[in-house]
Amino acid sequence: VIYMSIFEYDEQLHERTLLEEGMEIGEQRGMEIGARKGIRGTVTILRSLGHADSEIRAAITAEYDLSPEQAEQYIGSADESVSYEVRDIDIAGVRSTKQSV
Repeated sequence: VIYMSIFEYDEQLHERTLLEEGMEIGEQRGMEIGARKGIRGTVTILRSLGHADSEIRAAITAEYDLSPEQAEQYIGSADESVSYEVRDIDIAGVRSTKQSV
């Protein structure tokens, strides 16, 4: 006698699970992009108000819980245009493209 286990495959449940996971990933990426853009905007505004880089560094380090190295990256990149990567990913993994915006 051969022991065989049969699992019922629920395609709708599988697709729904993949969709939910994809939405969570997308939401997290969007929040990360928004946070980076917000920090750069904060640096730009504080500079326009005449604050020294040392004051800005201290402010964003405290407000956004950044390391000194991370804060320095934002100080150096605040004048650059904000860019981020947009990915178009098919949940099933069939299609994947990315572009910089």
